Amino acid sequence: VMQLEACTEWNDKAGVNGIVDNIMKIALESHHQKKELIQSFAAIVVTNIIHSILQVNGSVDTDAELLEKKIPEVYDLQYYEDIIAWMKETISKALDMCSTEKNTYSETLVSVIRYLRSNYGKEINLKTVADQFQMNPLYLGRLFKLETGICFTDYMNNLRIRKAKQFLLDTN
Repeated sequence: VMQLEACTEWNDKAGVNGIVDNIMKIALESHHQKKELIQSFAAIVVTNIIHSILQVNGSVDTDAELLEKKIPEVYDLQYYEDIIAWMKETISKALDMCSTEKNTYSETLVSVIRYLRSNYGKEINLKTVADQFQMNPLYLGRLFKLETGICFTDYMNNLRIRKAKQFLLDTN
């Protein structure tokens, strides 16, 4: 699931499809092919991925609501192949929503976001990031809000919370 989140973070649809196949293969083996468990597992994985994608990319709640309405569809599917296809399609739609936003980001903001994702654990704030990119902090803050729809601080908080969740799941 962590690999899946990493692929979604970089909008790697081919990677997503391969990892979904692997996750579902493991799920099928461990749940002895009980359809209800596989459906629930698929719904949980997709819900978590959707929220991760939309949080990191600063999408609005209406995007999440639209995708969450698709979750019950998995319980109508009868075949494992259909459940896997549903997972891939739903995650792909979430990625498409975010890639539409990413295409509107300036090169400067794309560089800033990459920097933030690489350095989220350091003591950084709007001023230190602006200094790193030789920009005025006020200008960077306005640019960030204008292009992403959320303020710099909210983006950093969402990013750090998401990473903290990963650490809690993956470490002792």
